[in-house]
Amino acid sequence: GSYQQSDLYNFVYLLNVTDNDFISTANGGKIIQNDASDIIFYNVNNIRIKHKVKKYNSFTGEISIWLLFDTLKANQYNNLEMYFGSSNPALFNDTIWNNDYATFWSFDNYYNNNSINQYNQSEINEPLFNSSINNKAVAFNGNSQYIHLNDDNNLSLGANGTLISWFSINTFKDYGGIIHKGDKKNFSDEEYSLQLWNDSSLLFAIFNNNTSKKLYSSKLEANIWYYVVATWDVSGMKIYINGELDVESNQTLATQNKNGGVNIGAQLDQNFNNTLNKIYFDGLLDETAIMKSSVNQDFASVSFAMITKSSEIQTISETKSKIITLPVELTDLKGKLENNNVIISWFTLSEISNSGFYIHQSTDGINYSEIGFVNGHGTVNDINYYSFSSPNKSDGINYYKLMQVDIDGKFKFYGPISVNCKINYNVDIKTIYPDPFINELNIDLTSNAATNLKIKLIDINGRELTNDLYYIKNGFNTINLKNISNLGKGIYNLTIYDETSMFFSGKVIKK
Repeated sequence: GSYQQSDLYNFVYLLNVTDNDFISTANGGKIIQNDASDIIFYNVNNIRIKHKVKKYNSFTGEISIWLLFDTLKANQYNNLEMYFGSSNPALFNDTIWNNDYATFWSFDNYYNNNSINQYNQSEINEPLFNSSINNKAVAFNGNSQYIHLNDDNNLSLGANGTLISWFSINTFKDYGGIIHKGDKKNFSDEEYSLQLWNDSSLLFAIFNNNTSKKLYSSKLEANIWYYVVATWDVSGMKIYINGELDVESNQTLATQNKNGGVNIGAQLDQNFNNTLNKIYFDGLLDETAIMKSSVNQDFASVSFAMITKSSEIQTISETKSKIITLPVELTDLKGKLENNNVIISWFTLSEISNSGFYIHQSTDGINYSEIGFVNGHGTVNDINYYSFSSPNKSDGINYYKLMQVDIDGKFKFYGPISVNCKINYNVDIKTIYPDPFINELNIDLTSNAATNLKIKLIDINGRELTNDLYYIKNGFNTINLKNISNLGKGIYNLTIYDETSMFFSGKVIKK
């Protein structure tokens, strides 16, 4: 049974199982049809679950099947029954990918295999297929290969959207595009982007004319598989990596349809310059999607676990049926910074004589002190969710352990986990005026903390004409730009940096 804290609707679940009964009858098993078309799924209410076979090995009994759940229920097991062995199978041609998906690629041996909505797709220099964490993946060489889709209204996402991909980086190439909507080298048709950044992290960005909102992930390593879910809606932007929230911001905007195509494995369909060309990605991509809706933590966690965790199988009939238990994490110790408090959370599958949990904190990962206690449930066979909130933290990395104590005094430690409590500055540009300007240019903005901003003006030839530091306070600020009265008439690029990276870039005009 899958287990999460919120219901997931119209959720596409990828089931990966291996069982001797799933070997074909020709090879000594119980699956009659060589394409596994004699398999049918039902939920506990005896309602058939739509499915589509992704991969089947009749010799080993290994099978991957997509299942479309109308509702994957929260806070309970979601079991299903699998029936097989019919000599007269019902040949279902189920539609799995619902209207939430603008497009999806499975990348299993063929570019369009088990995929939807490719919009006159072109494979530029035909990237090859390679082994993946989940069957096959497309290998991009980082210098000439990418996939291009023509523009379509379904690919313009507006106020809500999600970019999803499994990827493994071969070589870090600055700004290498994973999913990018926009073709032109001047980025005038840019709408959204998921790309590598020049410090081994991910950049997730959304655009509307000259306004952009950007989010930068934690640093990544080469030759490791990552599952990234980058999502936005009216509440803000989030990046989930491997099922966990990596970074979030309350900044957001609605992307505007600019008629650019979508590029997978590169940023552009035009050469940016002779060095970066089309800004290629060097590595493997798999199970990649663009969704027309935002998603939450449970979507990211369950969709990550369904690839990385093994499903449990229980025989309920010697000949034709199994109970499938979907993969779960029930003792998942996590920590996050939320509303300036550290939230520690975890699950228990069952408890025997459990008195409770002591929470310990450290700033160096060596010396710990007790900061709280949460009562246990004694002896129970139910799943229980726990959380602890602590306002006491140090700036930077904080470490946490749980000490579970039995009623008889026996104890066991869990963890440690780390939580980054460094302040994440969130600066929101409200307006830049006057536009065009003559001798004065002002920026109205808000910030969640006092910090310094670096602001640059660059001319159309790429020359940096001003580079000044401005202090801003928590709350509303107005910045009056320095050293601009002697600038000549023309168009300038205005860039603004916080303490970690650039977060705004736009055009201003002096007349």
